[in-house]
Amino acid sequence: MSPDGRPEEIAMDGRTPVNAANQNTQRTKNHFGKMEWAGAFGDVGTLIPFVVAYITIVKVEPLGLLFMFGLALMASGLYYRTPLPIQPMKAIGAAAVAGGISLAALFGSGLTTGLFWLLAGVTGTIRPISKLATKPVVRGIMLGLGLSFMVDGVNRMRTAPVLAGIILENSLRRGWIKI
Repeated sequence: MSPDGRPEEIAMDGRTPVNAANQNTQRTKNHFGKMEWAGAFGDVGTLIPFVVAYITIVKVEPLGLLFMFGLALMASGLYYRTPLPIQPMKAIGAAAVAGGISLAALFGSGLTTGLFWLLAGVTGTIRPISKLATKPVVRGIMLGLGLSFMVDGVNRMRTAPVLAGIILENSLRRGWIKI
């Protein structure tokens, strides 16, 4: 029994009460040092290429895309009382950029995915789902998306060989690619 007379929930190990840590834990104040700033801007390296690809290749309206990112950032910041990086749906985005799905399918998949994870989190069914997504499954999805990006990149280089040569030469000069 908890101090207030209610029965305690037991954690998955069968012994530790779920709320045991919460009884003695005080809410800490947010500290924004250099590591927090680094983390806040660390995801920009993946966010900007996806946003540019969504706008230029998939033809998503910039106002709607950036407005929804801003709204999601403000909502999560108000709820968690700290800024959180909101990433685009990488798997769906990669398929859209590689030409695998239409704009309507992109919006539909985003809405469906968001609702699915909201319901899975609220109902607690996320734990059995997380056991299905083992590392080999996740690595297989990553490999498939990486290969589709490579094929798309080769196709784009064939249509613009001069630009591809300039980028390759620049990458070699900077040491980003070593042969």
